[in-house]
Amino acid sequence: MIVSNDPIISSSTCYKCSSGISGIRISLCDYLLSKKIVNYITNKNTILFPKVARFTWFYLDGKKIDNGIIILFPKGRSFTGEIIIEMYVHSNNILVCNIINKIISKFSKYGLRLSRRGEFLKRAYYNGKICFNEIIRLYYLLSKNKGTNFSSLVIRYNSLIRSKFRYISNSIFNIILYIENYINFRLFDMDNYHTYKPLVLLKSLLVRFKNMKINNFHIFRKCLKVCIVGHENVGKSSIFNYLSKKSISMVSKYKGTTRNNVSKVVFIKNSLPINLIDTAGFKYCRNSLDIKINSNVIRTITKSDLVINVSDTNSFTKLPLRTNVIYVINKVDLICKKVTRPEGFVFTSCNLNIGISELYLIIKKKLYFYNSLWKYLDKNNALFLLKISRIIIMLLKKSNINIDLILSLTKRFFFGIKKLLNSSNDRSICEEIFRSFCVGK
Repeated sequence: MIVSNDPIISSSTCYKCSSGISGIRISLCDYLLSKKIVNYITNKNTILFPKVARFTWFYLDGKKIDNGIIILFPKGRSFTGEIIIEMYVHSNNILVCNIINKIISKFSKYGLRLSRRGEFLKRAYYNGKICFNEIIRLYYLLSKNKGTNFSSLVIRYNSLIRSKFRYISNSIFNIILYIENYINFRLFDMDNYHTYKPLVLLKSLLVRFKNMKINNFHIFRKCLKVCIVGHENVGKSSIFNYLSKKSISMVSKYKGTTRNNVSKVVFIKNSLPINLIDTAGFKYCRNSLDIKINSNVIRTITKSDLVINVSDTNSFTKLPLRTNVIYVINKVDLICKKVTRPEGFVFTSCNLNIGISELYLIIKKKLYFYNSLWKYLDKNNALFLLKISRIIIMLLKKSNINIDLILSLTKRFFFGIKKLLNSSNDRSICEEIFRSFCVGK
């Protein structure tokens, strides 16, 4: 199912393209609305047969403007899976924009609007008319011409064994392209599958993957974000340095030492990787710089999985509505012993190393759900990939090789690696790809 069923319209021809014909494309789900649009643009009760081009005159508000071709693609048999009306007129940007604006103003009460970037392709993907692999191949061809980095968008690797998995995934992706081209177009002869180089390379790659340790797969997951917030000079940077076990963030007795976010990936009790972020001190707004610093802190809070709210008194920074917060009262060595200490707070002192181990345990407890789910997903996905690799190797050793079955399993293996190394799912990757296309795609 798609996110929105609104009818959309756009020019399917690039405005900068110098061609003799320009196309206008409309995608919608309502058959009656499509009939009204066709009757409006042709100025008569026109009957269109599915997927049959018809030469006709085009009208705007009863005035004849141009002649061209109009085609109707029925629901389920079109590019997007919806009803599509395509009109082809003589190439004139002013004419095309005028037609689109008139149609939108006439039928905006039915929800008709100008399409966004890549929205036609998005609807085709959500309606099952195009698969994820085809989108990746299309983007790969376009990005190759533009000189953009394809691998940085689809797969984000951990720096520890980046080169190994980059080589395996890229090689398997190219092998899939070779096998698909052979099956679809028969561009080359494949007399003996066992001596076919892509299949030999596929077998060696799977053997290499099978020999890797499953325990190493946990390092590929996306780190959870934990930010430390509070007012100026409450000891945020000191707590950050203690938790990261390195003197990364600058510490001084003066206010406003930290201006920008400082981050470090740390392991809590050698199990859960988190991206620890030290933010600037929250200020009472006096000028535009204070407003900018506060807005950056709030933006970091909203993107974090856990917030450590630090104060040297009982007055804490007001946070956006969220539940996963740890309240820390720092510099307890300066607080009088007779003062009552409220429950539910963590009391720390970086000078005397008090409360840091307790803070470690509370962070781990707060992120327990993420920790258990994170381990479960990694282990099961790794075992699933190992199982597929063994099956493909077994099929490659047989005398009669089923190339179609090997292709489908290799695709599942490639997508499994992508999901193992990337925290995003197919749809979130596609959303990022769709935005790089033009409006008419």
